Amino acid sequence: MEKMDECMVSCVVMVVLLMLSHHAVAANSTHSSQVVAEADALRNSGWWMWKGATSNSNHCNWPGITCNEAEHVIGIRLGVYVGDQFIKLNLSSLPNLEFLILSGTGISGTISDKIGTLTKLTNLNLAGNDLYGSIPYQIGSLTKLTYLNLAGNGLYDGIRYQIGSLTKGSGLYGSIPHQICSLTKLTYLNLAGSGLYGSIPYQIGSLTKLTYLDLSMNYELTGSIPHQIGSLTKLTYLNLSNNYRLTGSIPDQIGSLTKLTHLDLSYTQLNGSIPHQIGTLTKLTYLDLAYNQLTGSIPHQIGSLTKLAYLDVSNNQLTSSIPHQIGTLRQLNSLNLSSNSLTGSIPSSLGCLTDLTSLNLCWNQINGSIPPEIGYMKDLVYLNLDNNLISGEIPSELKNLKRLEWLNLSSNSLSGKVPLFITHNCYKSTIDLSYNDHLEPYTLSLCKRGHKKTALRLIPLVLALVFVTCIILGHHISNR
Repeated sequence: MEKMDECMVSCVVMVVLLMLSHHAVAANSTHSSQVVAEADALRNSGWWMWKGATSNSNHCNWPGITCNEAEHVIGIRLGVYVGDQFIKLNLSSLPNLEFLILSGTGISGTISDKIGTLTKLTNLNLAGNDLYGSIPYQIGSLTKLTYLNLAGNGLYDGIRYQIGSLTKGSGLYGSIPHQICSLTKLTYLNLAGSGLYGSIPYQIGSLTKLTYLDLSMNYELTGSIPHQIGSLTKLTYLNLSNNYRLTGSIPDQIGSLTKLTHLDLSYTQLNGSIPHQIGTLTKLTYLDLAYNQLTGSIPHQIGSLTKLAYLDVSNNQLTSSIPHQIGTLRQLNSLNLSSNSLTGSIPSSLGCLTDLTSLNLCWNQINGSIPPEIGYMKDLVYLNLDNNLISGEIPSELKNLKRLEWLNLSSNSLSGKVPLFITHNCYKSTIDLSYNDHLEPYTLSLCKRGHKKTALRLIPLVLALVFVTCIILGHHISNR
């Protein structure tokens, strides 16, 4: 009896071992066939042929290909021009891809619906190519996506329902869908210049992990900026510029984006006032609100943005005076308040902006005199105060602006003498003092640009003529 039991146990063990062995062989065969399929997908695209991708070479060694230890392709990152149809790459044969980066490679055509098979994908970058058509609904299967960049393709059908349902996967055509709130793992979203239309859905506030959001240059975006955007408290970069049909006011909730370093809302149709809450964005280095329909005054809270290097609120309908608190923005390189309806005088505190290279206050209703403190801006290259109501004399302190290349004080009410340091610098600077009827006449000959340079160029010629004359005279005397 015992022998029979031992025999049965041995038989069971043998069966189990045979099954395991068969399973291992089958698994190995499946693994091997999948690796071959991935290599064939790359080879058949034709994108690597000129890089030496022969039938005998290991695909894992091809440029831009990343494999894991099992030789499965987990990443494609090409930094060279391909200039071929995107559909030639058989995406369904690359199920292990974790990143697909083909930006600026010149790929064209439509995005294959097989992109939905890349369920392990975390990074998808197809920006700056010649892709067209709509985004296929199968993109809704990419539940692990954290980085999505389709900028600069002009995908004309707008973004499909599925891009917002990466955890649901169904699809309808339309504008930016409210289902985008499903992309809860996204940290980077760039859809700039992609032909999007419709409004920005308020559910965008659900993308709380976003640090970068760019929806600029989608000329058919309409409606207002949803106040829920204030929930994106991790944002460091926000660009909604060049959306000419975007209207409404700047939401107060934008003050919650305290990690922002870059904010660009220029070239839209935003109205209302600049919210004082903008003063809480103390990490901002770049702020552009130009070319809108903003009204009211520049909030004094803007003086809290002490890290600003660039500030542009030009071409709006802003009124009242320039807040003296702007003088606290010591890191400013460029300040543009032009083409508004600003009144009052130029605050002397602007003299504290010693890093400034460009100052533009033209086309306002600024009065009073030019503060001598402007002479402290020794790095200033561009100074434009034209078309205001500025009076008084041109301060002598402007002579300290040694790097100045452009000076426009035209169309004001300046009076007195034109300082010699201005006229003597005409040969190296562009200067416009026209339409200041109360300025005393000055000698036009001093302002002929280039006359000193011409004189300097003539000096070598004169010396050469003198030298030649001396030789001729010497030769003539020796012959006598």
